[in-house]
Parts: sequence; structure tokens; C-alpha cells
Amino acid sequence: MNLPPPGFDGPFDVYFSQFIEPNLPSPEAVLVFHDELRRYVEESDPIFFLRQMEGAEPWRRRGNLYPPQMASGGRVAFTDNSPQWALHALAYRNALPRGLGFSMWLREQMPCHIYDVNGAKLGETLNSARWHAAHIVDVKDGNTTWRSWNRDELVRRFIRNVHPCNLLLLPLSDWARLGKQKDLLHFALDRYRERYGRVLDEALAWMGESAPQSHGIPTIRYKPVTAVPDMGPNTLVLCQSSEGRIHMTGFGTRFAGQEGRDKFSVAVTLLDGTVFGPLGDVSALDVLTRLDFKGDHFRNNKYYSNDYFRIEQGSLLGKTVCAQGLAERLNTLRRRSAF
Repeated sequence: MNLPPPGFDGPFDVYFSQFIEPNLPSPEAVLVFHDELRRYVEESDPIFFLRQMEGAEPWRRRGNLYPPQMASGGRVAFTDNSPQWALHALAYRNALPRGLGFSMWLREQMPCHIYDVNGAKLGETLNSARWHAAHIVDVKDGNTTWRSWNRDELVRRFIRNVHPCNLLLLPLSDWARLGKQKDLLHFALDRYRERYGRVLDEALAWMGESAPQSHGIPTIRYKPVTAVPDMGPNTLVLCQSSEGRIHMTGFGTRFAGQEGRDKFSVAVTLLDGTVFGPLGDVSALDVLTRLDFKGDHFRNNKYYSNDYFRIEQGSLLGKTVCAQGLAERLNTLRRRSAF
């Protein structure tokens, strides 16, 4: 796949043609994908892969499998963005299985979590090529009463989550901001109508959406992200993920010692180049809230999903009390890398 340019400031039609379109599955591959999805949702007992619900992520991050659950209309499995990575990789390479093979692949090999993607042996994915999978039509709407969802609702949400016509590639360096720029999303649908024809209209109908009208050619603008500075061998650098979180993984014995009391430095870097820190004189005891320092979780650098930062209005916020204390100290050391 082609990488996105480090920075860009110009018309989106040029950007789309030069950088996004070469990374899209062919019209023939998308038609195959579309028809296979139609057959799959008409099966008697498909698994509907839906966006993550509360409870699934903490369970998975403890190393557990999260089995399909039963809603009113059928079985559901909860996912992050990994199905789009996986299915895009297969469609892009014209490697989608067909017929029974397609159904079996979804049931047995579909990754539901980013840490499952490598095990699916997909080769290069859009994420490894520095792209983010932005959904054009929202995959989450605040409704979390999933057990009551009937078959039609499960199909609608499933198609939104996995259909290639609901995917727009955006540069990983600034995806969160660009993904809210509706004119880019609407322009992409116009291009998909030219490229995929009736498939787009049928996909939108499945998703319960009408095609919005774009108005003119939007501008896409983002700056290059500078490299993370070298902060020394005893500094743990935590990087913002494409999902927008900064997980506090890595506080193992290398930094914190067998009892989690050794002091080290920590820094946080965001995708836009902002750096918080480094902050010295930190220990694992300052950061993690439910860690057994004598057990495998600590020795193997595992962590809990509650232990993460998020960014809000330019500041770090910690999910837990310990993390928030660290976030407040790091916020005083916020600096923006020079572009």
C-alpha cells in the first residue's frame, strides 16, 4: 500500500486521487465482498460483528477471549476497528474467500481486537501503512441496549462496521480531527458512487442511511509530525494509539524493578507531535491501580484497560485516580514539537 504524505494542504480531490484511491479495493473486489455479505447475513445463524460495548475491552485486555453473546436477533461479537483492517487487506489483494469459505473465515478467523490482527496473517494492513480506518456513517450512536436489538438492527450495525463503502482512509497522524470533517466524508461517498455504482446505494440502504450531498471540493490540511525525541534509556515513552488512547503499558520490571518501586522517567507523545514530559521520579506504584507486582501481569508488562490516558482540550486526563495524578504532573510539562 502507498503511505499517506507526511503533510498536506490542498484540495481533497487531488489528495483522494493520488493517495487514497490507489489503496482502495477494486470495483470487482468490492462487488464480490458486497454479495458475500448479502449471503452471509441471510444465513440462519451468522455472527454479527458490532462495535465494542462496555465490558468487552477490559475482559480482553486481561488475556481472555470474549465469546459471542446472544441478542434478540442473533449472535453478536464486539470489535474495535480490526475487522476493517482485516477485510480491507483481503479485498485489496483480491484474496477474499467466497461462498462457504467467506462465512467460515468470518466465524473462525475474523479479528475482533487489534491484538488479534497479526494472528490472522494478513500481511500489510492499512494501519501498518499509516492509515486510519474512518467510518463515514457512524458505527456507534449511544444506544447500548444491545440485548434487545432485533435482526434488522444487527444487520444495520454489522454492515456499518465492516462494509468497504463505509471506510475512508485518513492519515494516522491526524485522523481524529479529520474524521470529524464531514465534507471529506461526503466527498468520499460521491467518489464511491462513481467507483462502485449500485453497490454504494445498496450498502447505504442496508445501513439505514441516505446519501448526503457534497458541496464543492473540500480542503484537507494537516502538518507533518516530527519524530519522538530521544529521551534516554530509562524513559518510558507512551504513544497515542490510532484509537486515541494512551495506554500505560510497559511498566514491567525493566523500569520499575521486581517490586514496582524503582524510579524512572515517563513521557507521553501524541499523534500531532505534542509531547508531555519527560517526567522523572515516577514508579509503577504511582501509576497502576490494580497490579499484582509479584504476578505474571507485572513481569510480562500486561496492564488493565482502566489504566490509560485520553486527551481532552489539549490536556491529558487519567482514567484512574493514580493515572490522573500522573496526568496532572505531565500536563505542566506539555510542549509542542516544532513543525
